This record gives sequence, structure tokens and C-alpha cells, in this order.
Amino acid sequence: VSTFGISLSPNPTTGPLTLHDVTPGTTYSLRTILGQEVSRGTLPSPTHTLSLAGLPAGTYVIILSAPDGRRTAARIVRQ
Repeated sequence: VSTFGISLSPNPTTGPLTLHDVTPGTTYSLRTILGQEVSRGTLPSPTHTLSLAGLPAGTYVIILSAPDGRRTAARIVRQ
């Protein structure tokens, strides 16, 4: 999945999720498909790995907000 230049892999995943080509300072919110936030933070470097440990299999949405105000969302499937 590629969203405003950021790519997410692997997707679907059984382990961690890696974000590539991130603008440092981009914030994220990881939510269940029902909208419950399960993780949030700021991405400090161009490549960042998010642990999905402890999350049950299912569909999640990651909402990314770049420092310049751009926002996007992508669906993630955890197997």
C-alpha cells in the first residue's frame, strides 16, 4: 500500500508492519475497523517498524498525518 509516498509492508502481515519513505514527524493512529484506537505515536525517521504484537487477527486502519497537514488512511490486515 502506498499513501502520499509512504509505503506499508507487508500487508497482510502476521508480524510487524514497516512504513517506508516517511516524513519525520508524521503522526499515526492505528484503529480497529470499529474506530477504537489501539496505538498512536510520531514516526521519527524515514523508515519505521510498528509492532502489532498483542493485536488479534483482523482489519485495522492506520491514519497518517504529515507535518504539512496532509492526511491519509490505509487498511491493514493482521493475520
